[in-house]
Amino acid sequence: MINWKQVARSPGYISLKRAYTHDVKNDGDRKVKLGHHPMRSKETLYAKFQWVIKRAQHYAHATGEPIEKVLNRWEAGRDYWWLNYYQEAQQPKIPKGPKLPNIGLKGLRKNNAKMYRGNPVGLKHANCRAVQIVQDRASSKKRWSKHLKAARARYTQLHKNL
Repeated sequence: MINWKQVARSPGYISLKRAYTHDVKNDGDRKVKLGHHPMRSKETLYAKFQWVIKRAQHYAHATGEPIEKVLNRWEAGRDYWWLNYYQEAQQPKIPKGPKLPNIGLKGLRKNNAKMYRGNPVGLKHANCRAVQIVQDRASSKKRWSKHLKAARARYTQLHKNL
């Protein structure tokens, strides 16, 4: 359950709301003073503001942290216009979890290419892990050492937090 009063008092939400209201007010002023249409309508700006809040809710649900922390982190990292900062490319949806189908190395690498599109470091890590998975399956009769169990737990935890 989200405490919206607490969210509204967070620095991230206050900063985002200030940027939104500034643009709404200035676009209206520009229209009156300069005699031309505003760059964005109030409805467009409001829709984007709602998109940011919904995406923050999605991140909060997926990561398990409060929505205030998500908004605070995003606003702390924002150093340019909010309408350009908040985009699908900057805040993509978090996948529900890694899918490790029981297929060979080629299939795992193909699956990784879809999951880590635009993230070469993540892709490299996932492909290394795919090799380990195939090797583990090939030697399934061997018992897992403490080291391998710890590595598997770290991998699972890492992909849980994506």
